[in-house]
Formats: sequence, C-alpha cells, structure tokens
Amino acid sequence: LAAVNPLEDESDEVPRLIMDLATSLAQHEHAVLKVVHAWELPGESILANGRGRIPRKELDEMLENRKSRHRKALDTLLSRYDLDSEADNIHLIKGRPTQIISTCISEWNIDLIVMGTLGRFGVPGLFIGNTAEDVLRKTQAAALAVKPPGFVTPVK
Repeated sequence: LAAVNPLEDESDEVPRLIMDLATSLAQHEHAVLKVVHAWELPGESILANGRGRIPRKELDEMLENRKSRHRKALDTLLSRYDLDSEADNIHLIKGRPTQIISTCISEWNIDLIVMGTLGRFGVPGLFIGNTAEDVLRKTQAAALAVKPPGFVTPVK
C-alpha cells in the first residue's frame, strides 16, 4: 500500500519517492499495488453543525471543490506511473488519514505500507510524524518510512 498525500509536500519529492519505492517493490515481488490518499475538509463539522454553520449547498460545493483539488493532485502524481485515480487499485477516500490508512491495511490484508514521515512538530527528526506514528501503532503491517531526500537527522 502506497499512502500518499500529493498536497502535503509542495516539492512533490516525498510522494514521488513513496510511489517510486512502492511501484518498484510491487513489480519486484509480483504483488498488487494499492494506492490510497485520504482527504478531508478542515473545519467541516463546524461548518456543518457548529457556530460557523453554512447552508448545506454551500458546504457540499466546498467539499466537492476540495475533493476535486485532491483528485487533480493525485492524478498529476499518478500520471508518472501510467495510473489515474479512476483505476481499481487507486483509492481517494474522504476521512482522517490515520483512520483511513489503518482501515485499508486491515480490510485489504496489506503486508507492507510505504508512507512519508514528515514530522513537523516536536523535535524535528526525533519523531516520524503524527500520522505515521498513529498508523504504526494500529497495524501489524511492515512499514517503509520515507523521509524527504536530503533529510539529515539532528539526533547525534
């Protein structure tokens, strides 16, 4: 399973590296490659039910625009691998990345996940990133954690 977020890294290096590794490993092992990208609309619950409530039609338009933006970014990434978001092995799923990725691993009986580790909080490089850490805690699948090219750990 390649877990990608083509909107997470403006340089596109981490998502490309994830796909390079996942496609290469799948080909080498004669395995089925699945790709998942989880997306969400920040503040959706507040816009739907909270103080910032907006009309349902407006919220639906915002959701559709957000999904479209994510699909376009995903298709741009996948085009390098002769794939697109309409293929059966490509999954653009609305929801929290940790939950979506963990569910996919379990439901699809995934034995290896390739995902980025862009730890942005705490001591950079000491932690692998909230999403990756949460997924690894919830699964028994092996993981190939990908840091950005040129990453140098500050830990000596």
